[in-house]
Amino acid sequence: MVWIVLAAAACVVRFEYVRLYRRKQFKDLSISACLLGFAATLFILRSAHVPIPDPLDWIGAVYKPASKFILSALS
Repeated sequence: MVWIVLAAAACVVRFEYVRLYRRKQFKDLSISACLLGFAATLFILRSAHVPIPDPLDWIGAVYKPASKFILSALS
């Protein structure tokens, strides 16, 4: 399964990134490359059964002190 993702990423690099480079769209190229690398890395980690933290845990850690402050101010 990992080979399929790597082959798909190679196809995207071969066809899309060459076209973006020739048109000198470097901002689009860099953002797309970062997103493709991030997505491929996450997929490979998930397929290797590496525990990946849930983004909702991070959101909860940020907003929990704020919610406690608001609730204490309102009561």
